[in-house]
Amino acid sequence: MEHISVRVDAAAALFMLKQGEKRIPYLIADTINATAKKVQEAEVRHGQSIFTLRNKAEFIRRQLAIIKPFASPSEARYFAIISVGQKQGLLLPRFEAGGVREPVKGKNVAIPVIGGARPTQTEQIPESFFFSSLRFRRSGGKRGGSVQGLLGTYIVPAIGVFQRVAGQPRGKLIYAFKHSVKLKPELRFVQTARSVVTQFYGLEMTRRIKRAFGL
Repeated sequence: MEHISVRVDAAAALFMLKQGEKRIPYLIADTINATAKKVQEAEVRHGQSIFTLRNKAEFIRRQLAIIKPFASPSEARYFAIISVGQKQGLLLPRFEAGGVREPVKGKNVAIPVIGGARPTQTEQIPESFFFSSLRFRRSGGKRGGSVQGLLGTYIVPAIGVFQRVAGQPRGKLIYAFKHSVKLKPELRFVQTARSVVTQFYGLEMTRRIKRAFGL
């Protein structure tokens, strides 16, 4: 009978596994953080596609997806949190489930009219036409008279802000009044995040594990 002897030197393999095992906490955290950044990129792209970012555009971009905290193996934190900015007065979170924008002051929300206070859809309102810059004052007493502002502007109650135009009997509407504004649920933050995690996380984790163990 013929005998075959096999000698296995497991030292190298065991060393490789041990070294790979030490890297596991770090590759998990790195994969989580890499995925969070992918989600952030996707959220910003989508936000820029549905919103026309004019005034303070860079501030709004940053608020579309904030990562805090990141995963950290040194702090035994194997998760990352990514969310829409929650600053006071910021309307972005309301675009996830939908909501209503109520007046901040007074009974109405002043909506800038395209071709009125806002020159075009993509342009921001000139500072001289900011509602606060028009400095409205009531004339003729509290119960009578009218509310006049700079640049030939005046308020028609429950209708809006008009600007006098030379040679025309009626002024031009530059702000329209609404009791409230309905915000559509078009942010799709959760949907976008789930899609990115599904497509990216598993493949990236597998790639990093194989690299850590030399596979």
